[in-house]
Amino acid sequence: MALDASNAVTRLKQYGEAEGAGLLVGDVVAAVNGRSLPRGTQLHDVLRRDFVLAGDTVRLDVDRLCPSLPF
Repeated sequence: MALDASNAVTRLKQYGEAEGAGLLVGDVVAAVNGRSLPRGTQLHDVLRRDFVLAGDTVRLDVDRLCPSLPF
């Protein structure tokens, strides 16, 4: 499986919500709220376009070295 590393998680806030939900550094975000991220699309652009604010809840589909995982 080829992962688009442009949306790889590079850091997490220690004890933050994402870390608590199981997100790991190195995970690659494949979809936000059920909508796939086209190759080369930046995650922050999608969040801004969808008017996602700090503290909002979003569903992320994440690729690892195993099948996609919903969060």
